[in-house]
Parts: sequence; structure tokens; C-alpha cells
Amino acid sequence: MATQHIPANLRGLSARDLEQRRTEELHAFLAGVRDYRAGLSRLHRKSVDLVMETRRQRVVSGWLAVGLVPISFGGVYSANFSDFGGMPETRWLYGWPVFVGVLAIICATLYVVMRRRGWMKV
Repeated sequence: MATQHIPANLRGLSARDLEQRRTEELHAFLAGVRDYRAGLSRLHRKSVDLVMETRRQRVVSGWLAVGLVPISFGGVYSANFSDFGGMPETRWLYGWPVFVGVLAIICATLYVVMRRRGWMKV
């Protein structure tokens, strides 16, 4: 028969005491596993929240880029240039409608490009 090595702190314990000690160690191990899983779950939730926040920031940045075009062009065209020879577009019959149409095309193009690249999807 093979002799089993029993640690000194366990010698002299009954089978029931050994079983209870083994059960306590197992419960402590399982509690550690539960804590580890809870920590991993919190970490996963935080990473998902970070990804969602990054996506929201991209959507806001995309809309700001689309909105910046009419604001900047509007700022240039709303200035009074009559003292400097004027802008020819302001004297043309269809100058302003063409300007607004080009502005709409630029904004729509920006929107389409950003949507295809995934910046306009939450």
C-alpha cells in the first residue's frame, strides 16, 4: 500500500474534520472566483460604456462638421464687401440660390461620407 503524505497541521484529524476543512477551502476558492467574475463583469461594462461614449462623440463631431460648413460660409457671405468691389455672386440674378444649392451639396456630401465611414451611427 502506498503511504500518503499528510501535512503536519492535518495529522490527527478525523475524516469528518478533513472533509469539513476541504469544504471550507472549496467555499473560499469559489468566493474568490465569484469576486473575480464580478470584477471582470464590471470591467466589461465599463469598456462597453467607453465604446458607446466614443460612438456618441463621433456622431456629435460628425454633425458639428456638417454644421460648420454653412456657419463658416454664411459668416463670409454675410460680411459687407461692397466697399471692396463687392462679390459678384451678390449681384447675379441666381447668385444666392446657387450659393445655397452648393452649400446644401457640400453638407449632403459630408453627411454621406461620414455615414459611410460609420460616424453618424450610434
